[in-house]
Amino acid sequence: MALCLCASLSALPSWASEPKGLGEEHGVQGEAEPHNLVAVRGIGVMALVEEERVFLAGPSVAFERALVPHVLEVELSAALLFGEHAVVPVDLILKAPIHLSEVVQGYIGAGPLVVIPLGEVEGEEGGLHFGGIGSVGSYFWLWGDSGLMAELDVALVSEAVLVTEIEVALGAVFRF
Repeated sequence: MALCLCASLSALPSWASEPKGLGEEHGVQGEAEPHNLVAVRGIGVMALVEEERVFLAGPSVAFERALVPHVLEVELSAALLFGEHAVVPVDLILKAPIHLSEVVQGYIGAGPLVVIPLGEVEGEEGGLHFGGIGSVGSYFWLWGDSGLMAELDVALVSEAVLVTEIEVALGAVFRF
């Protein structure tokens, strides 16, 4: 799956990978762009388990690194989610940035996901649960190298049955 995503990302048109107003071809000489990012956010999750809906929410942190500037980024994130039970989802997402302006940077990505259950959940086997996650979102660089972010994720997780999760994340973001 990651190999297919990498191949797809390399085929992005130049307008999607080249930020407007940045770089030597746009008159800015010698200005180094930040290649790291940290996000602190709140996440709300609605998990669809067979006919039942389970709601979880909690804090999340993420670290992102540009692998190929303006083309490919990788994000490692973890959250502590509470609701009917507590879990720690950890995901690794390859992202394609879409630079719409100096203030707005969108992205789309996908990658693997592991969910670590905390405590005993009645009727479920313990241990790790694996799946995949798709992500779309945007950073809003309102104050130089800091700003806000919004993200929508869809995940499929294999537990006793296949669980579909829809996640919404909002928070602060800092690049360096």
